Amino acid sequence: MRRPKRRPRAAAWFVGLLTLFTLACSSGQTSEPAVPRGAPYMAGRVTSILQTSTSSLSVRIEANPLSTTLGLKAVVRVDGITLVLLPDGKAGDRRSLASGQWVRLWFDGPIAESYPVQGTAATIVIDSIAITPNGG
Repeated sequence: MRRPKRRPRAAAWFVGLLTLFTLACSSGQTSEPAVPRGAPYMAGRVTSILQTSTSSLSVRIEANPLSTTLGLKAVVRVDGITLVLLPDGKAGDRRSLASGQWVRLWFDGPIAESYPVQGTAATIVIDSIAITPNGG
């Protein structure tokens, strides 16, 4: 007498379990980029942008752009890995940055504790696209 094969049933059970697991892990949310959970290193106005290579920028951000010696200032490298978020929460890129914008900055990795501080940006959130003349 022949024994019934159990492999097709086991394979169907495994596929069903795998599908259920995949559905349970995906919460139905889209993979929209998100603002980091921690507080930003700083918030300020973009006061200058310099193209440093074909794939990166040097961006100066100043909390108090009217003062040369007061307030937090940073010169950050923005590359293809940097997450840039637009005011509506959608993803932008380094080309979305412009002088005069108010932004929030999160660093990636170590920063040089100079004045201004220097490092690589992990995330920049653009809070305002309004450009104010004369850095004010």
